[in-house]
Amino acid sequence: MAKYIYRDGKNSRLEDYYESDDDMADQSLRSLHSLAVSGSSAGVLYYNDFIKYFDDQNYADTQIFQALENEGRWKNKPMKQRAAAIRVVMQTQLMYMHVLTRLNDAVVACGVGSDNLRIADDGDGADAWDEAAAFIIGSLEGEAIGGAEDFGDGESLWSLGNNRGIEFGRQNEQRFATANDAIFNMLLAGKGMLEAGYCTHLGRFSFGITHMLLIPIIQSVVKYSIVNEFEQWSSGDEDIAAGESFANAIIPIFGHYHPVSASTMKTNMVMGTNNFEVLVVDGPQQVADTFLALADDFNIECEYIGKSFEVDACLNYVSTYKTSGSAKQASFAVVSALSAAATVISLLL
Repeated sequence: MAKYIYRDGKNSRLEDYYESDDDMADQSLRSLHSLAVSGSSAGVLYYNDFIKYFDDQNYADTQIFQALENEGRWKNKPMKQRAAAIRVVMQTQLMYMHVLTRLNDAVVACGVGSDNLRIADDGDGADAWDEAAAFIIGSLEGEAIGGAEDFGDGESLWSLGNNRGIEFGRQNEQRFATANDAIFNMLLAGKGMLEAGYCTHLGRFSFGITHMLLIPIIQSVVKYSIVNEFEQWSSGDEDIAAGESFANAIIPIFGHYHPVSASTMKTNMVMGTNNFEVLVVDGPQQVADTFLALADDFNIECEYIGKSFEVDACLNYVSTYKTSGSAKQASFAVVSALSAAATVISLLL
């Protein structure tokens, strides 16, 4: 049944309005499988890096179907391990790339780079941006700022961010993740720019969201590096599958900028098939330090990741941006002001 729902869909319909329940029954469903194999990600940032890493154009779909059918990487492993791999691949590989696709669609539709001020005439950019926000947040978070009070309600990247925010001490005054706070501000700023037809800086916000969404994935890799240290491939613990799947969601992106960091993460978090091979041979702090080489490329301070137990993402961090205060943190503080300004512009037009 899980395979059928993944392949064919269940609750997400492609039409917004139906005259009756009979009409609804005849409409097509949106499925996770359809998102994974649509081909619309071609040309999207990092998509080719994932294809190269997995040697598979439909890398997420392949992993999910193999685990569902007891084939591939997790063949004959306990069901809880296969279930963990499926869950994480759906959340961090499949949905992450689909969000990037819709963000890219919005930027292209707005005409970024062609004019400084351009009124979109078809609304496609705003629709794509809204869809990206919906897929980031999910339908279970409710209407409250920050999402559901119970962080266990959500299943999307937003929920992952809030849960990791607790574990790594990265919550704002409203008690949701600081990374999600930054994403919310950038989504609001981008929506205001789209509604106002001001396209010049939309790509910047898309780029910022792309990388801020990686924060809970990086935190998850650190978490499972702590949990899985000294574990062996022969173990049937579901944390091994979760840790590896989270790592595989970030290694191709790290490799885009810094192959050494990607290699270090892979060595520690992705096992071979030797039953006696040990995970996290360099220790969890070394895994956390892989982010340091990319912090400036992502324009994100290590403080967004935080600290869990003895592992501190900033322990060995020396930023080229740190002079008096933090220029990079200031850049994200500006996002809030920009979002308000863009909203005002949209209301005036």
